[in-house]
Amino acid sequence: MMLLIATTFGGIRLQSGISHRKQTMDDRTRYEAVKSRLRAMGEGTAQQVHDSMEPTPYSIREVENTLAEMALAEQDEFERVRDLYRWKKHYRFRTAEDLQRP
Repeated sequence: MMLLIATTFGGIRLQSGISHRKQTMDDRTRYEAVKSRLRAMGEGTAQQVHDSMEPTPYSIREVENTLAEMALAEQDEFERVRDLYRWKKHYRFRTAEDLQRP
């Protein structure tokens, strides 16, 4: 967190906040981390994706929101069915052992 100081008519006003650039980088980093994890898993709930990232600086709520954002923004790659998030192209990377499961 950075501290911003602004003067107003001889007085000092203190404001705290995160710079926009840092916030954008954090959002992008989280998005890419969650996306990578879901691709590796193929499918999972927000809780499962979060647990597989341990230790992670992201809360379960942040992971869930990111997954929902991905499902909307990249509909050709990701989908949400109830509480389950899926990478649609996962089938291309399944092994023969995965395909033999009932």
